Amino acid sequence: MGSLKYTPAQAVKKLVDLIKEAQEIDEELVLRYPPNIELVQKWQTRAGAAIKKSFFHYDYYLDRLREINYQPSRRPKERRFNDQPSSSIALDKATRILKEAIVDIQLDNIADVPLLQISSETIDPGLWYFVQDELVNEKWDKVTAQTAIYLEHTIRKLTGDPRSHDGKKLTATKLFERVFSKSGEYSLGSERETGEQIGWLNLTTGFALAIGNVDRHNIQNRDDQQKYAIGALGLASLILTQLEYQHSDKLVKPPRPSFGDVLISSENSNLG
Repeated sequence: MGSLKYTPAQAVKKLVDLIKEAQEIDEELVLRYPPNIELVQKWQTRAGAAIKKSFFHYDYYLDRLREINYQPSRRPKERRFNDQPSSSIALDKATRILKEAIVDIQLDNIADVPLLQISSETIDPGLWYFVQDELVNEKWDKVTAQTAIYLEHTIRKLTGDPRSHDGKKLTATKLFERVFSKSGEYSLGSERETGEQIGWLNLTTGFALAIGNVDRHNIQNRDDQQKYAIGALGLASLILTQLEYQHSDKLVKPPRPSFGDVLISSENSNLG
């Protein structure tokens, strides 16, 4: 246990800067062999110091950083052209830990971390555009409900408004099952990994059932409403980001929907 030296906002900024620095170091590691391990080790030291200044209880993150081995695993003659240096892989693991720490700080200190951290640069731009008024005004129950509405509406439009066999509009889980099933045109995850595709399908249908089904029709009074809303926002953004990443060339790109358009679509849908 230590004493905090950074405010939440300062901690987030420092960790973000370290992640950017790691990306620059990584580019050099890929191009050079043997890699400059001293450069990586100095970065590791700075990352550990930043973690200690960002948390009262820092052992969880610090121990994981220290467990990472940055030393190259191959001798120069053994290294194949397409090999990613083990030090580069290690650096990637370290930056993932820092990203996890950033999320931890933001969720624990959402009132203290500038709202700019939640912006069109950090979540899906269309989603941000749609819920930004609720975010700015801290209407957390509405953030969750509008996120669920936007996700369903946008997936329907991006995938060409798929219909049932009798021509009826698909909603919620039925829509997501059609779009993201393994045999669907927009399945997410690697084609070689059935479990990965099933995972993405379950993630989308789970969102519809666990979040959309509740928050679109009920006002929840929760002590943790902020964290709950930000979690829903992040999950919806993740789904939209993955869809764009894998199927950008096939998506039907409509203009950004107005609040009225999406609300009307929501009110006419039957969740299931």
